[in-house]
Amino acid sequence: MILGKTHLNLKENTMSKSSNYLLGCGCSWTDHEYFSFQHPDLDCSWPKWPQIVAEHLELDVVNVGRSGSSNEYAYIQIIDAIFSDNPPSHIIWQLTEWSRMQLGKRRVMPCKRYETFEAQSLAEKRFRPNNSSAEYLMGMHSFTLCLDGPYPILENSLFYIEKVIRICRQLDIKLHIFQSNVPMWPFTSEFFLNYLNEFEEKYPEEYKTFETIIDGRIENFFVTDEILFKLLKSERFKSIEELNPVEVYGWPIWPSFGGKHITTQYQISEQDSHPSALGQQELAQKIIEWID
Repeated sequence: MILGKTHLNLKENTMSKSSNYLLGCGCSWTDHEYFSFQHPDLDCSWPKWPQIVAEHLELDVVNVGRSGSSNEYAYIQIIDAIFSDNPPSHIIWQLTEWSRMQLGKRRVMPCKRYETFEAQSLAEKRFRPNNSSAEYLMGMHSFTLCLDGPYPILENSLFYIEKVIRICRQLDIKLHIFQSNVPMWPFTSEFFLNYLNEFEEKYPEEYKTFETIIDGRIENFFVTDEILFKLLKSERFKSIEELNPVEVYGWPIWPSFGGKHITTQYQISEQDSHPSALGQQELAQKIIEWID
């Protein structure tokens, strides 16, 4: 038996020619079915930035943004679309929190800020009225056990970014990647150590259980400058930089990464910081100015 080439040459494969449509990827800042937990009666069906940008480019649009999803989820959607019978001609990817992870296509968040699980806490209290610590436990249950620290999770996003850039270049798919207001790592030691101190003071027994679960390694939930410098010096980051990644709009919201991002001043309310209808239009306009 004579074996063929052992490597994959995407230019020579039998994929369908790219169709003229824009694939929009991201989290709740992109999700065309976004629902506001803070304002459940609010109709949020206004056009989202992928639709507005696609109309400017005179393209059809497929929006696979999903609230609470990770960069891995977006990566899976991009790869599925590229290797489908109907690959896109353009892809715009809004990076979300690098801390988010997936179990298959299930969304897993290492933590939730208090305001995002407050509503769930109230529901929990209704089911367990005698559990007065519910608002804390609802926050703790979604901590992923990052026993190796944040670095491997952060590096995952660099992996996804590099692979998408390389594949899209080989297939002549126009790609743009940006970060919005959504931070790389959404929680700081100051915020959650204060939160945990309050939790420990009010409910010491529950806190002991939580501390046992995480093996006493609370410091591994927080990003430090040391971790960021390690990431910037990593082979993965160097590999992306050597590509001269013009597809990436700066690096996301962290001074060490450059802090360049596409954002908006128009949000739904003080309680819900997601883009309003005007916010989506502003995001779209800034994206259009960049890619044009």
